[in-house]
Amino acid sequence: MNTNNNNWTPYFIMKEPTLSFHIEDKFVSESKIDGLFNWGPFDSSISNNPCKPPNPIKIGLIGLKEKETFLTTFLEKLNQHSEVDDLYLKTYKGFREIYGTNLQISAKEMIPNKKFDECKTENEVLDIYTKIISKLKDIGSIDVAIIFIPNEIERWTEIRGENYYFNLHDKIKLNSATFGVRTQIIREKRMPNLSNEKSVLKRLWWLSGALYTKAGGVLYRLAEFSERILYVGLSYAILPLSSSKKILIGVAQLFDEHGNNIRIDLFSTSDFIEYSRNPYLSEIASRTVFEKILDIYRASRMTFPSKVIVHKNTPFNKHEINGIRQATSSIDRLELLHIQKNTPYKALRLFNSKQGHRYPVLRGSVLRLDDYNFLLWTSGSIEVKTSSKNLNYYQEMRHIPSPLLVRRYYGVDTMPEVSTEILKLTKLNFNNLQYYNKFPVTLDFASRIAKISKQAQDFPSDSLPKDFRYYI
Repeated sequence: MNTNNNNWTPYFIMKEPTLSFHIEDKFVSESKIDGLFNWGPFDSSISNNPCKPPNPIKIGLIGLKEKETFLTTFLEKLNQHSEVDDLYLKTYKGFREIYGTNLQISAKEMIPNKKFDECKTENEVLDIYTKIISKLKDIGSIDVAIIFIPNEIERWTEIRGENYYFNLHDKIKLNSATFGVRTQIIREKRMPNLSNEKSVLKRLWWLSGALYTKAGGVLYRLAEFSERILYVGLSYAILPLSSSKKILIGVAQLFDEHGNNIRIDLFSTSDFIEYSRNPYLSEIASRTVFEKILDIYRASRMTFPSKVIVHKNTPFNKHEINGIRQATSSIDRLELLHIQKNTPYKALRLFNSKQGHRYPVLRGSVLRLDDYNFLLWTSGSIEVKTSSKNLNYYQEMRHIPSPLLVRRYYGVDTMPEVSTEILKLTKLNFNNLQYYNKFPVTLDFASRIAKISKQAQDFPSDSLPKDFRYYI
């Protein structure tokens, strides 16, 4: 372990990262929704952009015939104006007004409830969806498929047994990815009450941003970025086989801080050990994986990164560290960080020396524990400036936020530098328009692909596309 004695300050608060909504960084905001409300998505500022989503964005809709009116009534609100008073949410002006393109349901496949009633197993339910998704693929003019999971089949969504686990959501994602179809799954149990205006408004913002992203759009990028940093998130999933065990390594790579170039990869190896229920790669396996990762980067950027930052949701051991160092020996700087999401630590914010604050600890607060560990609050209060006064916004609304525990196994960056990088990456999850996510996108996406891959009967290898949009 290497900390370089860089004087980690005991406690400080990091500045909130800003997002850019214009190619020349003319328009920046800390808030995703503020930026979209005021200026629209980032890629709309690029003239003659061949990668911009089509107009209209064509939606394929798969739902329950008996719930068609309910579902289409909700989806029609995406093209309508919706307004409510809220500190973070802004008026939803309609899809075209915000994103500069139309949204159109161009194909519908409604499944009669009787067909689901006839299903005897979870795989029969999956087969119904898979056949329809394959049909949409053959149509060839669908940008995103919206897949509705009604309450009537909730009993089939997750099945656990001895050495068996079935997840309908992940199975649909996996099968759709192999077909080259991007999906938005909507579960009826999580849909808002249509009479609750604030709940509907939030869902419209979240859903519209996800659909625009999955259609190929770029909502925003980070205002401050370093183009030759390679961010790598690692997550392991163990697959039990008949005679041996195989580990799947979910890898999320960000080729730059823009967040525009996020790649998902999946590697497999049997060269690992388990200790305290955590898997660890051998030195050779670690070196091999990171040699592949660097080859992918070089093929994309025609050069090597100047710095590699690796995030892992389990600890590193000496064999993994040695293997990664060998593979990255030509790289100027390397940071190996274990980021633990669930921690026992809590903290209270004080209004003054005698009185507790009404709101929790500020997001961006950092507390040094020792030479190797520090706490970083990626969730917490945000101070919002209004025309008349400063207000506090707490996204989770309740509970005392717990920090991430960050442990460095190798590197020389200062604690503010490490904290800044993590905070930036908590704003790059394009599956929602929250002010932030608690986990950096590197680990969110790596964990997602590792989890989804466990639903494959066999290792999917090259059959899976690399674009993150298929998995969110």
